[in-house]
Amino acid sequence: MGFWRKTLLLILCLGGCAQALAKERVPIPTPPPFAKSGTVSVYLTEPAEIPLSIGGRIVEPLSFLIRKPPRRGVLSGLSRTGRTEAVVTYTPNAGAVPGEDSLTFAAQSPDSPVSAPATVRIRLLEKPPVLLHPLALDFGTVYLGDESGQELVLKNGGGGRAGGQIQTSPPWFLSGNSTFHVPSGSEARILLVFRPTEERAFSDRVQLGSDPMACVELRGIGAAPLTWPKAGLIFSPDQRAKGFSEVAFGNQSPHERTLTFEWPEFLHAPRAITLAPGESASVKAEVSGPIKNLFEGSVRFQSGNFSGEFPLKVYPRPAKLTVTPEEVLDLGETQKGKEISGRFTVRNTGESDAPISISAPEGMRVIPDPQNLILGAGEQRVFEIQFASFKPGSHRGILAVRTPSGEQVQLAVSASVRETSAQPVGKFLNMPEPVRPPELATGKVPPVREASAVRSGPHEIEISWKAASPDTSGYRIQRRKISASKEARVVVEWLDWPAAKIATSDGAIHARLENLPENSRWAIRIISLDPQGLPGPPSPAFQIFTQPGNHRSVPLWAWIFVLSAAIAFAIRLAIQRRRALLAHEDERLARIEGK
Repeated sequence: MGFWRKTLLLILCLGGCAQALAKERVPIPTPPPFAKSGTVSVYLTEPAEIPLSIGGRIVEPLSFLIRKPPRRGVLSGLSRTGRTEAVVTYTPNAGAVPGEDSLTFAAQSPDSPVSAPATVRIRLLEKPPVLLHPLALDFGTVYLGDESGQELVLKNGGGGRAGGQIQTSPPWFLSGNSTFHVPSGSEARILLVFRPTEERAFSDRVQLGSDPMACVELRGIGAAPLTWPKAGLIFSPDQRAKGFSEVAFGNQSPHERTLTFEWPEFLHAPRAITLAPGESASVKAEVSGPIKNLFEGSVRFQSGNFSGEFPLKVYPRPAKLTVTPEEVLDLGETQKGKEISGRFTVRNTGESDAPISISAPEGMRVIPDPQNLILGAGEQRVFEIQFASFKPGSHRGILAVRTPSGEQVQLAVSASVRETSAQPVGKFLNMPEPVRPPELATGKVPPVREASAVRSGPHEIEISWKAASPDTSGYRIQRRKISASKEARVVVEWLDWPAAKIATSDGAIHARLENLPENSRWAIRIISLDPQGLPGPPSPAFQIFTQPGNHRSVPLWAWIFVLSAAIAFAIRLAIQRRRALLAHEDERLARIEGK
């Protein structure tokens, strides 16, 4: 067969096959949309809408088909929400526990078959707890010593169990366990107690569990149930003179209150008082014992659970001076120019030490020196007043004892001076040995036995001695004076030496006598004074003397020698000056001749 024959046969075969195929051809189906898988989370206790989504060719009306329902819940309310979206409501079964569930769905168009199924995974979760609580608790005003409680109500508006711990700080306290657990849909009540200890407003923030945003603000005001003066109870010197002082209390609480006090032993006052609501009363206190120094302390009082205290300050009674004799001190009679003396006692019957000063009448002096002297509370001092005058007749003056605060007592002092007759010089010189009058030793200290001269100059003497007793409070230096009596007898008088400067150094007592005449002698003695200022027995008489002054003149021959030496020195200087001038002149002439 040839080529053309083979080609013809092939064409005939192909034509027959095409005719056979045309007779047997069927239509091709339209492709369906495709369902999309997904994952959703659902709370165990609440129904939830699960979204269903498709893709691909969309021909309306479109149908969503549940191919396999969930095993742990039920479906309801399938509805479209968009061209390619739909939702179905999923309700977990009662008693379901956290875990996973699933459903299978498909989609179909009118002109297409059902799509392949898609799976939506459902995660079953427990709803988180939601702690509901008040934002603040206001306890209002609470009196010190009392307390006020309020309940903190905690609710769980979510699922699961809300729990944690509450920490408070004073003045707030928890009544019961600090840990709380609140199941879903229930509540817990915790009692908070406000117990203030100060008079002021308080505020604090309490955190509930570990959530820093879960806080409750606490507010409250502390107030004292009683009122009293914050300055306390003061016994001023004026009130000590009256004998009592008062302190007022008021009850500002709505209940009757009884106050009990803890007074010191030296105060006499009520131990307890009762105040009705809104009532005020004063407590009167008296000092029942002596107070030598300023007392500063406090008084504590109690009323139920409330306790307080107020300052107490008690001043000692001011110094009160008395003098004995009370009205007149009569020194008696003396001769013109002759000294006379008497004694008076000053007492301090108050409770305060008193610096005192004594001003004596004109012509009189007080021994020991009363200036800058402190008279202690309850102490007394004996003083001696001396008087001498050349004016005959009666003498009277007022002696005044004063303190810096103005306390003053006065004592009239009187004396009489009579005329004396002069004694002949010769008869005076022939008088017998001096006769000493009786001593006025009343102090209870031993006398000074020995004294030594430290230094002696033309106008000054210094002596020294050892203290005979540690109880000695001071010393007086006296000098001896000899005079004639009317009976032509020599009388010895010892007069105080007020100008003596007495000081203590290195355990020894030194006395310095100044402004004395040169080359003179005295007989002196030392009087020791006891702590009350009373004189003790005198020491033996000691002789002291000043040195003669140095008034030597330079001899005449010494003046002649000094003058001759001065003249010789001047002559020598003149000769040396002359020789120097001559030498200078010779040198000048030699230079002229050389030229």
